[in-house]
Amino acid sequence: MVFGILSIVYGAVSGGDDTESASSSQESSPLYSETPTVTDTPTHERTATGITATYLGPLINGTEINSQNTGIEVKVQYDDGTDETVSGWTVVNPGKVTYQKETTFTIDYQGQRTQLKLTGEPPYEYQNALTQAQQYSDNMYMSKAGIYQQLTSEYGGKFDNDAAQYAIDHVKADWNKNALKTAENYQKQMSLSREEIRSQLTSPYGEQFTQSEADYAVAHLPQ
Repeated sequence: MVFGILSIVYGAVSGGDDTESASSSQESSPLYSETPTVTDTPTHERTATGITATYLGPLINGTEINSQNTGIEVKVQYDDGTDETVSGWTVVNPGKVTYQKETTFTIDYQGQRTQLKLTGEPPYEYQNALTQAQQYSDNMYMSKAGIYQQLTSEYGGKFDNDAAQYAIDHVKADWNKNALKTAENYQKQMSLSREEIRSQLTSPYGEQFTQSEADYAVAHLPQ
């Protein structure tokens, strides 16, 4: 009888261990979770809608405009509103810029085209003539005709007529003021009369101011 009771007790104890083991096994098993599938979102490839070209280099008369000119900047515009500077463009009709004449150059980049319109700056000879003309006006108070004569004289600037005319057309001068300054010098240093000063100012062998410029100068001389 004793053995029977012990057997029953042992069985009950053993049964309890199996239940705890099963429960422990379930608790230690990892929970299953489903990983969502990630799908690639299709990217939008930019499409070029046009190009622009800007010239940033020198424009001296005779400057070459071609595909090797580093002064040309080309930008591509895209359909998403962005743009970028690109290389690899070509000048379809290379040539030279010309003073006082607008030349149109066509720029191509991968089938996209734009136009670049350029006008050459004055030649260095013209710019040098203008520099001298400005000095004659600012420092010597010469007349327009006097400056032109000095620029073209074989004893003066020796510029050609076109360069001298460019200088006269672009010099910044107040001719009335120049006439008055010259008249004051005659009055103070040579003690000339007003009428003699007027005559000297307009003389083709003298200062070569216009009659109105000479009249202005004499009228504004100190009494």
